[in-house]
Amino acid sequence: MFFFIKLLNIEETQKTISRIDIEGRLTDKKNKDDSWSVSFEAGVDPLDINDDALPGDGSENHGFLGLKLVHTQWRYDFGFLTPKYRNVRLKAWEGLPPGNDDKPPVEVKNILTPVFIHSEDGIKAWICHPSKCYLKGEIMMPNSQYDCRMKLRAGSRYSVCIEEDAVLSDYLSNCQFDNAKHHMDLPDEKDHEMPEGFRCKFYREAKETMFEATVDGECFTVMVLNEKEWDSDSSDRRDKEQVCML
Repeated sequence: MFFFIKLLNIEETQKTISRIDIEGRLTDKKNKDDSWSVSFEAGVDPLDINDDALPGDGSENHGFLGLKLVHTQWRYDFGFLTPKYRNVRLKAWEGLPPGNDDKPPVEVKNILTPVFIHSEDGIKAWICHPSKCYLKGEIMMPNSQYDCRMKLRAGSRYSVCIEEDAVLSDYLSNCQFDNAKHHMDLPDEKDHEMPEGFRCKFYREAKETMFEATVDGECFTVMVLNEKEWDSDSSDRRDKEQVCML
C-alpha cells in the first residue's frame, strides 16, 4: 500500500519515523503544524491570504506576474433538485463588465432559460444544467500546504423539462439581495413558497477579481475567487469558506 504524504518538513525526510509517530501525524488534525495530509484539499483558508500581495485599483504588482487589477464582479449560484430528479443550477452575476450585461459569461453553459430578477436590474441570471467533469488531475506538493487541481469539463446530454424550468424561473425571479454585503437569498417564504417537489441543496457566493498578468511578454487573465458556500443533503448542511485562483 502506498500513500502520498504532504506538509512534510524537509528535515523529516532524512529521519526514520516509527509507525506510532506516522499514525499520530495522519490522525491528529487539531495540530496542523505536526499533521500530514494524504488527500487533496481544495481552496485556501482566507486567513492565510495577504491582501497586500495583490494590486488594488490603479496599481500594479510587478513582483508577482506583473498583475494589474482589471475588474471586480460578484457571482451567486443555487443548486436545485427538481421533481423529475434533474439537477439544475441558477447562475447569477452582479456587476458584469460594461457591454457584457446581456451576454452570458463564458462560465455559463447548457442554458435552459434566463431568469429576470424583479428586485435588482443589475443582476443577470440563467438556469443551467451543470457541466460534466470528464477529467480531473490533482497536483500535491509534499513541501507545500497548497494543492493544484485541473479539470476538463464540457456540456453533456441532459433532459429538458420546459414546465419545470418555467416554474423555477418564476419562483427565482423573486430572489432577494443585500447589496451592501453582496448576498443573495431565496424568495421570502411568507410571500413566495418554494414550488412543490423542488429542493435547494447548494448555494455559493463569490467575489470574482480579475487581473491582467504578464509573463515573458505574454498576457493572460488571472481570476481570484473569494467564496462562501454551503451544500446539503436531506440530513445535514455543510458550510465552507475559501479562496481560489483560476
